[in-house]
Amino acid sequence: MVTLENVAKTYQTRRGQIKALENINLQIDKGQFVLIRGPSGSGKTTLLMALGAMLKPSGGTIMFDDTNVYRLSVSERALFRGKNIGFVFQMFHLIPYLSLLDNVLLARMRDNSKMDYYDKANKLLERLGLGDRLFHRPAQLSAGEKQRAAIARALLNEPKILLADEPTGNLDPKNADEVVKHLRDFQANGGIVILATHGALAEKFADRIVSLKKGLIEKVEAQETGVKT
Repeated sequence: MVTLENVAKTYQTRRGQIKALENINLQIDKGQFVLIRGPSGSGKTTLLMALGAMLKPSGGTIMFDDTNVYRLSVSERALFRGKNIGFVFQMFHLIPYLSLLDNVLLARMRDNSKMDYYDKANKLLERLGLGDRLFHRPAQLSAGEKQRAAIARALLNEPKILLADEPTGNLDPKNADEVVKHLRDFQANGGIVILATHGALAEKFADRIVSLKKGLIEKVEAQETGVKT
């Protein structure tokens, strides 16, 4: 479960303060697909960054089950993030000189685990239809293949939560549908998906749609999707 209580984020600029988020209260349960919707500048990315333990709020609390993530030290927070949260971005963020397999392996945890990450990465890429692209570099892949590779990287550590920031923004409708399908598969296995977008593609799949406007929650819509855990 993820709980946000009175979360706020204010940026200090040369022209004064900008309130990116204000009084955000939200609870997200295991196995939910939540769509964060709003125009550019509404606070979607700031909210995802805060949820991803990468941007400390100016006020309020963010709890992951019983863990107040911003009370952890920087190193503890990085470890928590690596084990519990996967990220999928619009721009893929693949390293151009690395193979697809090596790009996925970048996410592996630097710990003493004996887990065979190579075998796991291979299986993930096979499952995502990229088994014949293991040693291709990003420039040799289509946009849809790059985004599926980014999903494989996000799933490598078996996170509890996937955060997706406009993951279909650079894709054609067919590839966009496929990306959303993989996010739904993660949800169907009990994971939490939080997807930020200004589009409407994922609306029919979301359990809840949270509409932001100027850093405030304008409304929250609950809906039946047929995806249950």
